[in-house]
Amino acid sequence: MSTIFSRTFARDALERALATFAEVLPASWVVGQTGVLDVDWTGSLSIAGLAALASICKSVVATRVGDDTARLGSA
Repeated sequence: MSTIFSRTFARDALERALATFAEVLPASWVVGQTGVLDVDWTGSLSIAGLAALASICKSVVATRVGDDTARLGSA
């Protein structure tokens, strides 16, 4: 039985959340922004943080499938 308290799960979930954060942050800059100085940093970090939180939720749901990792399927 998989658990969200295992080291493997925590490592996988953190990796997924950081990757999601890194993908969403620059995307939020492009949408409606023109330059680095014009970026709404508070809004961008908020959007990326929410996406990372959604990724953690997805990881928790993934414990119902596969092994004790945060992946939906087995490798």
